[in-house]
Amino acid sequence: MSTGEPLETVADRCRISYQTARNELKAVFAKTGTHRQAELVSLLTRLLPKQ
Repeated sequence: MSTGEPLETVADRCRISYQTARNELKAVFAKTGTHRQAELVSLLTRLLPKQ
């Protein structure tokens, strides 16, 4: 998702249904206090160690 791929593509690659991916993403949003994919990617980028 950090590359901007649609959720449908990510779900297919992970071999899960689109609805399951959506539910998991909603749970991650709730746990991180984010509301959009761009916010989530930004947060995760800040948390990852610099290389």
